[in-house]
Amino acid sequence: MSQILPDPEHFVFLKLNVLIHLQSFHFSYSGTIFRFPFRKSESVLSSNIYKGKTVQRLLESLQNEGHLCLLFMKNLEKIEFYHKTNRKSEPKLIYSAHADAPDKDKKFFANISNSKMSGDISYKLDINVTKEGSEEEFEYWISQYFSKGGEVGKLASKKNYIPLVGAAFPLCKDQTKSSGGQLFSFLPLPLTQSSPTGLNVHLNGYFALDQNRRHLKLNAAGQDAKSDPELLWNLLLIKELIPKCLANLIISYSNLARLNKEKVNQFALFIVSNISLGFLIR
Repeated sequence: MSQILPDPEHFVFLKLNVLIHLQSFHFSYSGTIFRFPFRKSESVLSSNIYKGKTVQRLLESLQNEGHLCLLFMKNLEKIEFYHKTNRKSEPKLIYSAHADAPDKDKKFFANISNSKMSGDISYKLDINVTKEGSEEEFEYWISQYFSKGGEVGKLASKKNYIPLVGAAFPLCKDQTKSSGGQLFSFLPLPLTQSSPTGLNVHLNGYFALDQNRRHLKLNAAGQDAKSDPELLWNLLLIKELIPKCLANLIISYSNLARLNKEKVNQFALFIVSNISLGFLIR
């Protein structure tokens, strides 16, 4: 296989904060680099062609969902987009989303792999978005829950799955006007006009996904979930972990907002109105 030599232009954005030795192509970068080949003509690998308008639509879509991408990520805290108009110009920041995660959140995730029991955490997450000079803040109350006991713990050990789920409730009034809760597998699955679960909170889990990784793996008609470990895993997350996570969300937020018993009940009913988690268990 012939060696693929890098074009220095592909890595010009790294000059913002990294010392690069492009001549020898040896450099140190504390992070992860993704390179997307926006082809101008068909190739052996792909016939997909990306024109300027196509790339612009992709960027706009990412910007609209950027704050959601940070809701349940364990390590990713910031997303930035830069625009470079020509070879001589400096890259210009056009979009930024930054999640201000509390330290206890990071410690919680760090301890999951070492823990042999169950655990949970609830906290407020602020996400600040800057786009074209304007600023917007998103606030969420989040509960995370994991368990290594019972059937879900046995299957997690056998298949090296992570028995973790989470729920995020928007605290800003204008955020509650959205289409309801969406599904996540750490990153958001394709957004829908109406909530796929009926919940008024976003729901995250280490779910088994179908081959295109856009949808949860579902039960086929007449199929026994126990015959497929991935289907059984989804079922266990729904039946064993998610209810406890939702209970923690309601209790922790009620304590935070100092709600009386009547308002706690109203909040709980709002969270689970039109719930349809049975979409996985049919």
